[in-house]
Amino acid sequence: MAPGREPELRQGGRMPARAVRRNWRIPAAWRSWLRPLGSGPQEIAALDGLRALAALSVLVYHALATAGAQIIIGGHDLTWTYFYTESGVDLFFTLSGFLLFLPYARAILGGRAAPNAREFYRRRALRILPAYYVCLGVVTLTQLSVYATPVGAENVLAHLVLLHDIAPAFNRTISGPFWTLAVEWQFYLILPLIAWAIARVSGGAPRRLIAGVLGVIALALALREVDALLATHRSLLPAPAAPWIDLAQRMVIGSQGKYLEVFGVGMLCSVIYTLMKQRMGMLGSRRAQLAGLALLGLALLTYLAFGPQVFERRNAILAAFYLALQPNDIEMIAGPLVLGVGYGALTLGALLAPRQLRAPFEWGPLRFVGLISYSLYLWHETIINLIFPHIPVTGEFARSVATLAIGLGVAIPFAYLSYQFVERPFLRWRRASRPVADASASASESVSKSVGEGVGVHTAPTQGAIEGVVAPQAAERL
Repeated sequence: MAPGREPELRQGGRMPARAVRRNWRIPAAWRSWLRPLGSGPQEIAALDGLRALAALSVLVYHALATAGAQIIIGGHDLTWTYFYTESGVDLFFTLSGFLLFLPYARAILGGRAAPNAREFYRRRALRILPAYYVCLGVVTLTQLSVYATPVGAENVLAHLVLLHDIAPAFNRTISGPFWTLAVEWQFYLILPLIAWAIARVSGGAPRRLIAGVLGVIALALALREVDALLATHRSLLPAPAAPWIDLAQRMVIGSQGKYLEVFGVGMLCSVIYTLMKQRMGMLGSRRAQLAGLALLGLALLTYLAFGPQVFERRNAILAAFYLALQPNDIEMIAGPLVLGVGYGALTLGALLAPRQLRAPFEWGPLRFVGLISYSLYLWHETIINLIFPHIPVTGEFARSVATLAIGLGVAIPFAYLSYQFVERPFLRWRRASRPVADASASASESVSKSVGEGVGVHTAPTQGAIEGVVAPQAAERL
């Protein structure tokens, strides 16, 4: 079958895909187009819910922070309960580490070749760059007088090449959420190299594989500590070398960190998940469900125990400026890792927990938001900042309601349109141009795994039967 063509009949005897696409008088054609891509039966549905949770968390933070909201109950300041939602970006990083390292974990443990790096880069570029460049272009054009200067042009150029996080003067200037795109993109660039190094060290042995991922996390912490030592002893640096050391710091650690330890937690979760599936056959077992319960409890405990500290220290924990790091400040150095561990526990817990606890993450409306979460993340703050100043409301509660209403009632529909008209065409192109051998191998493996576990090819798989296509399907929407 030629690349880009769909099977003549869909699973379950549905109408031919080409006919559905071409005949818009058929209701199925509209339903097929209106639904976001990637909602097939063989996916980890809970991950869509987690992605929605991450996007909505950041939206809630920006909405309430814009309104200047405070939560005071019985004389106690509980503002930290929503302030913590700013760390939703750490959940995004954790999910990226999990989903993108999953194919590598499966390949390493299965003794197979790693995914093709060139194809990996191509798919990542088609996934995040189109929507990002459209958003960047629109925001820049609406403030053309600001960016039509030499410095402004340098700022836009830094954003175009996704290196704006290394320049403090450009970081978080055009749009707040953009800094995380630079961090994410740079993780993509080094992930194949990291996976290659881990594969060489581990040799396919599970314990050495886990040790390799833990080594990545330890390296990230060490880089933060070294950066803190350099920041506090800058006066001792040789004058000619100081600018070069500063540049190296910004390249390695960025204006507020590269969050490799948080990505690393997600990678570790993918290894554990793969081991439980491939080597232990534990998915769906009572032991796995109990582990899921414990992990969800750990995620909640992280929120309750660390939330007040995050609020008190604010960006000293969430996104510490690289020159503000203190080598003896454990919260500042290890804070992102603690957030990552909490979100890693949430991710694995949502996948392993009993059906009743997994169901909220698999709820249809939440999955819908998860599927359009990238556009929602890109646009929500811009939309809130654009509309809110023109709404004549007074009082903290009214302002909070107004900003949340804008975020939920305007930003989400706008994100859906962005998904349909910007993201979706490139997603379809990415799928259509996927190498035939790669697609055939994934499909063959998926069928063999399903049959091996007693699940029919046309039957929606259970939690234990989805691993065969988790990586290509779930990563489709990251």
